[in-house]
Amino acid sequence: MLDLFVSGHDEIYFEKDPLNPSREVINTNKSWKARGAYPGDLDTTTGFPFAYVPDPPCIMPYEEDTEMARRARGDMTHENPKVDDYWKEHAGFLDCWPQLKDYRETQDAFRTFWMNRPTDSRVRSYINMSKFSIGVRNRPTHEEHHKNDQIIRPGQCIAVEMVEERGELDDSISRWLKLPGPGAGWVMESTRSGEPLMAELKNIEAGLWWYKCCSKCPVEARKCPSWDDSVRAGYLVNPKEIMVINLRCQVNGYMFLHLYDGRGWVFELKPGTLKNDRNPESIVMMPCEDDFINGEEMEILKQLVPPTNEVVELGLWTYLVNLDPVLAIGTKRNGYFLAPGAVVKVDKRANSNGLPNRLGSISLQNRVWLRLADGSGWVPETDDSGKRLMLLQSSDEVVYPSWFRPGADPNKQEDWMTGVV
Repeated sequence: MLDLFVSGHDEIYFEKDPLNPSREVINTNKSWKARGAYPGDLDTTTGFPFAYVPDPPCIMPYEEDTEMARRARGDMTHENPKVDDYWKEHAGFLDCWPQLKDYRETQDAFRTFWMNRPTDSRVRSYINMSKFSIGVRNRPTHEEHHKNDQIIRPGQCIAVEMVEERGELDDSISRWLKLPGPGAGWVMESTRSGEPLMAELKNIEAGLWWYKCCSKCPVEARKCPSWDDSVRAGYLVNPKEIMVINLRCQVNGYMFLHLYDGRGWVFELKPGTLKNDRNPESIVMMPCEDDFINGEEMEILKQLVPPTNEVVELGLWTYLVNLDPVLAIGTKRNGYFLAPGAVVKVDKRANSNGLPNRLGSISLQNRVWLRLADGSGWVPETDDSGKRLMLLQSSDEVVYPSWFRPGADPNKQEDWMTGVV
């Protein structure tokens, strides 16, 4: 079994021994081994197209991404997908961040509900436009003891089947939003003082689209579809960045887009522009779906993104951390330091330039990255000048170097180390 794991073979089967038909022998196979240049190429042996291997060099592993899991849930849409559709599914890698995962799941649940609602449904869509979470109540009342365990997070979309107005003791009128289904609960549209909390979304669309940031400077995403600085989400969208949008809607006549990876909402036009302004200088986000389907970018994408089993090398290697601490990224927001002299196991190696073989001199964009087998993240094998940060060791002869001395934990932080720069 160890030989099977280290070899990278992922299939095992039994067949009769041709020299002794009464006995069976064990054979193994690499189901992920590419036999063609790009997905969609035909196997000359079987005549069937090759499957695009769903194992990109991602930061965190994806759960339930095996063929068996997809068959169990009846989803075989990824068997031979188009390249642009394939990468849409892997554009949400930030869901490995705990603070984004719950939010993404609630938004995905709404998107699924909205896409599958009956054509004659009168359900309307609302969103929490405040910077605070709103508690859901069992009854349309402001009394605190009627709150249930549900909350509506900032920027979270909900479906509403009914709007009801109720008079208050101070002669004011409160509007309450009824969530779909019996006993689902009620949400107040505004506070007792009249401050708006929920807003109705117009012309809402649910799907997956490629968009490109046309701004010349970074744009900070918002927690809800608004330009207001008070709801900045803390995540940046960079110039020329290509991303996937899973919700599009209008608020007060302006188009807002929800990022599939969970960073929040971005605006189509710059703040302060007119609704019908289509000046290129005013546009922040622009759809680029056609570029992947009809443009030359499709061929360029195929060259930049070859089948990942040629880019990612599978195995099990032993490495030693060299003289300086090495920062591992991908599992903790601020990274995790490996101490000098530490012995680690690596189960994947990938080139940062995305090419099967690293060519040319080592640089920031041209070096090997190693994935730690214990799930601590990815580390570079060298720095951008070519200096060795990680030293490959023989698995049979691993010894601490002569210079190794147990020292302080490089991950221990003091208060002054945490802040804003």
